[in-house]
Amino acid sequence: MVAINFKEELETLPFNELSLKLVYSKFNISQSYASELFKKEFGGNFRKCRKEKIIEEAERCLITTDLDIAQISKNLGYADIKGFKKFFKKEKGLTPTQFRKKYTTDKITPKRPLTNF
Repeated sequence: MVAINFKEELETLPFNELSLKLVYSKFNISQSYASELFKKEFGGNFRKCRKEKIIEEAERCLITTDLDIAQISKNLGYADIKGFKKFFKKEKGLTPTQFRKKYTTDKITPKRPLTNF
């Protein structure tokens, strides 16, 4: 049997398309064994880890890009922006818009003219 680096292989897959079915079919293992490996390698069950990864990527996009919420939602694999907003609010306690406003550092600060020393 060829040894595989389960964690390394999974990290190469786009998480927004990742499903447990894809995992066990990719590695040709049973669903229960895929779940066991996932828990061992990532420290939690598949759904929890996937949810955390989506939130992490959503936060990064909201803070570091000017993509609109609909595009971020679509990039994260949500067909419906309402579902994404509901999920995000449940997890973070803020809507994506509220989160962006709270954590974006570009809070309309006046630009200062350059000065010579």
